Amino acid sequence: MDDWSIRKRQTYGTIMVDLDSHQTIDLLPSRNEDVVAAWLRKFPNLELVVRDGARFFSNAIAKANANIIQVSDRFHYIKTITHHFRKAIIQALPTRVLTQNVKDESTSGGSVVSKTTSDSWKRKQILISKVIKASHHYSVAKIGRLFNLDPRTVKKYLKGSIYPRQTRTVNQTLLPFAPEIRRLNKLGYSSRFIYDRLVAQGYPRAFRTFRQYKGQFLNKGFAATVSTGITRRSVANLIFRRYQTCKWTKALRTILQRFPTVRTILSLFFDFVILSENYNLSGLDTWLKTAQTLNNAEIDKACAAIRRDYSAIQNSIIFREYTNGPVEGKNTKTKFIKRTMFGRSHFDTLRAKILLLNKI
Repeated sequence: MDDWSIRKRQTYGTIMVDLDSHQTIDLLPSRNEDVVAAWLRKFPNLELVVRDGARFFSNAIAKANANIIQVSDRFHYIKTITHHFRKAIIQALPTRVLTQNVKDESTSGGSVVSKTTSDSWKRKQILISKVIKASHHYSVAKIGRLFNLDPRTVKKYLKGSIYPRQTRTVNQTLLPFAPEIRRLNKLGYSSRFIYDRLVAQGYPRAFRTFRQYKGQFLNKGFAATVSTGITRRSVANLIFRRYQTCKWTKALRTILQRFPTVRTILSLFFDFVILSENYNLSGLDTWLKTAQTLNNAEIDKACAAIRRDYSAIQNSIIFREYTNGPVEGKNTKTKFIKRTMFGRSHFDTLRAKILLLNKI
């Protein structure tokens, strides 16, 4: 079972799907506990129900028949755990973490530069100076025809009401490799060769990105020393990657060494993912005890969510073949059909149409 929006943020219904045939059994006009429980009592032969973490579904099933086995959908409870662990990482880090200073020994002196003036801005400055000079001899309309400009643009240039200077941000990912880029470029190597060398040293981006920003580091006036850093959200977003594909760059390793709490939180989260993927029933209790020792408010909320639905989460490990996936698919199909009706039909008409499609 799952809820679906009849009218988003206002009215919600409930959809019932047979997990064996993947067919929609019924649509209910509400997700109220009493309404759902009344519908479930009509089927005393029900043995197992898969649901998300919503309390009203859990309470409705318990009211209808305490002997029904409740299975919590794996995607939904991992989503809840992910939300709390991500907040715990963000709270454990400052807004921006400085990781290292990149120094170019091939240049002497030079100030710290984080942005470079764009070429388009320089061209616009030249054009504005020409327009100002022409204004001493020609009308606004004549200047517009000479320089192929709209008269309103000419007036804006003459009044001095132009946009602030446009700047181009230096690519922070490529910044640590600036000395190597300049050294290899001076030796006459191609962009592809330089890119392959940087990838071997840990550069994570595509060749197209490298080629786009390489020119920034070939300018003579580029910075000799620049501080680089990573935002805490970038570190927190590591939990959205699968634990096998995390790229532990030098900067991330530095952060994890400086903030051991963050390293512990990440390890604990990936332990839970591995536990759920390997269907390790006995490991759940051990994981909860380990998580409690951190004394972190967000981690405690995650543990409370697991304990609140403990039996259903255990059942998701035991009955691993059952998920809410087919229900989500039918849910999407139901909402698509509802939208094609443009809201003109009553709920009963929509319900009849959905159930009739199962027979076709």
